[in-house]
Amino acid sequence: MNPSGTIEVENFSLCYSDKPAVKDVNLRFPERKITAVMGPSGCGKSTLLRSINRMNDLIAGVKTRGKILFDGENIYDSGADIYRLRRRIGMVFQKPNPFPMTIFDNIAYGIRIHKLAKGAELSRRVESALSAVNLLDEVSDRLNRSAMELSGGQQQRLCIARALAAEPEVLLLDEPTSALDPISADKIECLLQEFVGKLTVIIVTHNVAQAARVAEYSGFMMLGEMVDFGPTKELFTNPKNRLTECYLNGKFG
Repeated sequence: MNPSGTIEVENFSLCYSDKPAVKDVNLRFPERKITAVMGPSGCGKSTLLRSINRMNDLIAGVKTRGKILFDGENIYDSGADIYRLRRRIGMVFQKPNPFPMTIFDNIAYGIRIHKLAKGAELSRRVESALSAVNLLDEVSDRLNRSAMELSGGQQQRLCIARALAAEPEVLLLDEPTSALDPISADKIECLLQEFVGKLTVIIVTHNVAQAARVAEYSGFMMLGEMVDFGPTKELFTNPKNRLTECYLNGKFG
């Protein structure tokens, strides 16, 4: 089977100890397109996102039921290679989290860990990843300086570049612009459009306008359930569920 970045969620539920966070979600994320998952705080959208590369495994007391298929294979099978999974499914968090090392070493980190390249090829890949997020021109003269010196928006693009450097098929973004100023957020949104047709991108956002701008497909979650899902234009103009309509109209959230 050729990798395509297909994510299918089948009757998936997750509990923190005995508290349900995601309830019987069923959907297929369209490959190589951008999908936004919206919903009010605490609705389970970030939990669902983290489930797609098993980041929730790091939390004590988590229990799951059902399947999440990545290119047809259940990532929750006992023999699943989590190390390889997290290379193929990259993730960027709400708050930029550059490593306390140089800009170059931040990007090279995953390449080295996964033994993807070394020497001149390593340098080429680092520059390619920085170029992909339109950051290379801004930092080319200080690659050996600390990444902590970058602005918040630059740090977030650096984190995206770090994820891209491992050549993933899927990119998960958990409210990646919520901590940024409008100009930096706009740069991230413009960047996402360049990934269409290349990566499967899933972005969690509480910003309805952002979902409308960047996503080709959108889903709305409420109390752990995916209550609406479909092409973004269709979901915004003709939502199937009254709760979706109320949320989009700002009546709660």
